[in-house]
Amino acid sequence: MLHMFRRSSMFLGIVFLLLLTFIIYSQYVYASDKNPPVNPVNQHSNSFKPDQSQSATSFSEDFIISQNISDNLLVNNDTTGFQSVPAITYGPDGQVYIAWANCSDFDENEGSCNCNPDIYFAKSADGGQSFGNSISVNDVIEDAYCNQPAMVTDAAGNIYIVWHDNRDGYDKSWDIYFAKSTDGGDTFSTNAIVSAHKEGVTQYEPSLAVDSSGTNVYVSWTRLYRDNDNERWDYDIYFAKSTDSGANFSTPVQVDDGTDWQYKSDIAVGASGNVYIVWTDRRNNGISDVYFTKSTDGGTTFSDNTCVNDYQDYSQGYPAIVLDDTENIYVVWNDSRRYYSDSLIDVYLTCSTDRGETFADGTKVNDADIANSIKYLYPSITTYGRGNIGVSWNDTRTGNLDIYLTRSTDSGSSFEPSWKVNDDDTTEDQSAPAIIAGPSGNIYCAWRDARSDAGDIYFAIDTIGQTDPVLSVDEGTVGTEFTITGAGFGDKKGEVFLLYETNGKTKKKRCKVLEWNNTSVRCRIKKSIKIPPVICDVKIRRKGSIESPIILENVFSIMPPDLESVSPDNAVAKTHVTISGSYFGSKRGRVFLEYRKNDKPKKKRCKVFDWTMDSETGVSSITFKVPKRLSPGIYDVRVKNRVGSDTLTEEFTITED
Repeated sequence: MLHMFRRSSMFLGIVFLLLLTFIIYSQYVYASDKNPPVNPVNQHSNSFKPDQSQSATSFSEDFIISQNISDNLLVNNDTTGFQSVPAITYGPDGQVYIAWANCSDFDENEGSCNCNPDIYFAKSADGGQSFGNSISVNDVIEDAYCNQPAMVTDAAGNIYIVWHDNRDGYDKSWDIYFAKSTDGGDTFSTNAIVSAHKEGVTQYEPSLAVDSSGTNVYVSWTRLYRDNDNERWDYDIYFAKSTDSGANFSTPVQVDDGTDWQYKSDIAVGASGNVYIVWTDRRNNGISDVYFTKSTDGGTTFSDNTCVNDYQDYSQGYPAIVLDDTENIYVVWNDSRRYYSDSLIDVYLTCSTDRGETFADGTKVNDADIANSIKYLYPSITTYGRGNIGVSWNDTRTGNLDIYLTRSTDSGSSFEPSWKVNDDDTTEDQSAPAIIAGPSGNIYCAWRDARSDAGDIYFAIDTIGQTDPVLSVDEGTVGTEFTITGAGFGDKKGEVFLLYETNGKTKKKRCKVLEWNNTSVRCRIKKSIKIPPVICDVKIRRKGSIESPIILENVFSIMPPDLESVSPDNAVAKTHVTISGSYFGSKRGRVFLEYRKNDKPKKKRCKVFDWTMDSETGVSSITFKVPKRLSPGIYDVRVKNRVGSDTLTEEFTITED
């Protein structure tokens, strides 16, 4: 069964018990799903331990500690309290933002919070190398029990946070509140209610999505209320939107169409404007499944609900949803199909490539067996680019709870062996990871960590495994195209420069970027460097990242024209002649016939009819016409382009008509 609360429990009694058990993890067993979470106080408190009364499953697999995981970093300033439920997001200029619930007066012996927790926030302006001071987001400090933050940013860097709190009192209701920062997290707006206050109704566990413009804000959450007609407590998924960046929210609407309990939603919005919501749903004879709906009109109406998971004999639930750059949909969840047969639970994933019309069969994400005694894996998912996925969860393969991470580069068809994120060697627990990917593919991880006390927020970066980038060609000129192959470039078009030294100073020339994805960048040299031959560095600057640019040293040579032959090598005036060679450039230059007259150098410019160069190999040719009024004799042929010049000496003869 999922939860230990009885249907017949009265709401006030439930809330009173919850206040006494802020960190007790007594729900989330995946079997018959007698009750869903009725716990705005304890929901995702991140402070549970595996049931030590059950024997742990032995694991034959050797777990992997990624060589690319950074040292773990403490985020919160207040180390005397209890920190939990982290949310994480990434700013457009590489900032990392983390929000969490902070109980400043926590009794570790009793396992209880002796104050009303607040929503705290901290930011890193250096890509996660350090975090600034924590600040409170909620503006009612002492009279509201705040929990379960969700957070996103828009393309302009504005930060949006929602959470649930009970500032109207425990004996009345819980509501969803919203705040926004337009100054990079230095300050937050006055809190605004999202859920439309209803007396005696508990609205909790929100999820948040914002479109790239920041104009449209979408929120989903669980509503718990008394269904007097059926004489029971009921749970549904509700939704509200703002079309003015969070200044006002619409009247909430119910998005599930089931008659049983629906809870624990997650929401996403695509570039198309479609809104996607998933949740845990018990309409299948009390067995929970993952259900889905979408809106194609910005949240005005929603589609019929559909089941996402392919296996429905045992319970699946607690989903998370994310989209990639092509609006493919990925959903992960807790899966109990091996609960009874093997006493194991898993993390599963499915993908939709048609914006939610259909979903693929589920793929098991975790590589190690996970004992069902821990009951809940807290899967978190993120994407970068097209088809690149990161999934994190907590499990007990080493005896205590640790954070694990894996990646897929094929839209979830397969996953790498998972590796451990937390770097402590204690027997204390780490749980409830939250992850977000940056544009280069680095994954930023936050979690609740008990290595030093009851609960802190820790952070680490999983840097994408990078190979040294390789250029498809190592020399060229204006018009040369080359491809840089590697990893970690990100999927948003950045910049590429050629760097070179002249007169003791470093100069740079910007290349035209033709194609850009996470593993390859194709460029064209569009500006001349008039001191060839010169060996250049290649600098790759990734967009939306404050990570250091990638510098490839001494990898590309700018070449002047290289003349190889002229054909025919003798001709009369007005004859068309072809010059063959390399690196003539893509932009037409000049051709001269040079000679001496009265012991002085002379030249005659020729009319050019055709000027070509292969953009990759540099193989070039020019067709010009032999000028009139030049005396028969031997001439030099010189080609000059935007980079330099080259001459075929005494290789061409003008003959008499």
